[in-house]
Amino acid sequence: MYYETALQPQVADTDFEGFIDYMSFSRWFDRARTTFYNELFPKFQLKPHGLVVVKTSVEFFALVTVDDAVKVRTWVSRIGNKSFDITQELWFERDGQSVIAARGHSIFSTINFNYHKSEPLNERFLEVLRKFFWEGPDAIPQTNEFTL
Repeated sequence: MYYETALQPQVADTDFEGFIDYMSFSRWFDRARTTFYNELFPKFQLKPHGLVVVKTSVEFFALVTVDDAVKVRTWVSRIGNKSFDITQELWFERDGQSVIAARGHSIFSTINFNYHKSEPLNERFLEVLRKFFWEGPDAIPQTNEFTL
């Protein structure tokens, strides 16, 4: 299942129009993954067995303002042999309705920093990945609509 991270936008996150700049979404997604990182690396010791991001993408669906209290939903959406995917969604409330503002997807690969090569996911990694695994929300449509 996913976990949620509440975030409050700051004025520094806005663009010239007063909306949240799209680059902020990637930073927020990274901040929301902290819970996950803390489970994988309790003392944030990444060597010799660590992770690298090999791909990341974000789809945008709605504009967010500094007054919107946002929540990021985070979950592991795929577990491979040497890599895994994390999916995240940015939500906020507007006029009593939950609105999805963005959906992010990141692919992580293991790396052994001593040899600079990927390696199979170890049991400890797999245990954490399974804890956060969720196939995703069937009720949320895949959409290209944009909300102002």
